[in-house]
Amino acid sequence: GQLGPPGLRSEALRANAIVLMEIGDLRGAMSLADEALRHFDQEDESLAHAWAITTWTRLVTDHRHDLEAGLAGAESALALFRKHKSAYGVMSCLVLVGFMLVHLGKQQRAIEAFSESIHLAMAGGFVVRAAESVAYVYSANRQAGMRIMRRVLPEMRSSSLPQEFSIA
Repeated sequence: GQLGPPGLRSEALRANAIVLMEIGDLRGAMSLADEALRHFDQEDESLAHAWAITTWTRLVTDHRHDLEAGLAGAESALALFRKHKSAYGVMSCLVLVGFMLVHLGKQQRAIEAFSESIHLAMAGGFVVRAAESVAYVYSANRQAGMRIMRRVLPEMRSSSLPQEFSIA
């Protein structure tokens, strides 16, 4: 029989998928992410389901190069994170949405997604994550990147970051 509730089983699969992704085994990671998703009904609105979709979304984009499926997945996970008021989940998902929109040529919508993720990252004290998103905006559109950078740089400089992350 199945061990534990679907969320628990799915979390274990997802954690393993992330490890495989990190070591470059995208095929193995994809198969675990697919399996993690199979533990949920489409109607399941749990946070565990949202995270399973998020990991699957990254892999379907990186491994299967299916941006449309990736964007649809990221947007459905984003809706669940918003419903749960999970700022960290929303922030993480917005970065994925932004990436896919850039690659689909939808630059303005991408910049809006990255901008919201930067706002949430700064509010939550995830300054390094915010800086990454600023870089993504800059690579999508230099002028938009500079505008956002001018807005958040003073705040980034004054944040209490560990020494190795300090921004000169």
